[in-house]
Amino acid sequence: MPSDWLTDQRRRLAAARILDAAEGLFATAGVEDVTMADIAAAAQCSRATLYRYYPSRDELLSDYIALVTARIVGSVAAKTADLRPRREQVRMSVVHTLAAVREDPTLGPWFRLEAGLPARIAISHGAIAAALDGFLADGEGSPDTAATARWLARTIVGLITVPEPDEAAELAYIDRFVVPTLLGAFDRHDEAAPSESQRLTAPR
Repeated sequence: MPSDWLTDQRRRLAAARILDAAEGLFATAGVEDVTMADIAAAAQCSRATLYRYYPSRDELLSDYIALVTARIVGSVAAKTADLRPRREQVRMSVVHTLAAVREDPTLGPWFRLEAGLPARIAISHGAIAAALDGFLADGEGSPDTAATARWLARTIVGLITVPEPDEAAELAYIDRFVVPTLLGAFDRHDEAAPSESQRLTAPR
């Protein structure tokens, strides 16, 4: 058991080192121009070692997206946890998410109009879908919230790739279209979820 634990720990440390090296390259060269050979050199490991942890570039990108998603979700949650009413919390969650992606030097190049592949990966990535689904359903996903989560991912990518003319226009767009849709998803989830009294009195 201890040897397994040490093996897992070494694997996590090695993967973190590789992803850290990849992130630095993505920030300076853009994701589509960075090769696996570039990442191996930056991580100071052989290509054979790199492929042992990441057999394909897609798997490395997938882990990288999951890492960045967790980072952004944690940051946005910390900034919005105490906001009330719910409409303002939802509104600012979208605003802070957009800002976090735009301000990240690694992610910015992913969402240029010509950067189609990274944007498509971001829209369909399981970690992003799960994070948005969890946000909408407080951790209790449903087909309805899953569909809304996919729509929200596309909306965020769209606003980053083809932004509104200015900040005021973007806020107006969020207030008019995004917030009502998300509040509707919250309301439908709350209506579908059993209350505490219903759970306590439900037959077993």
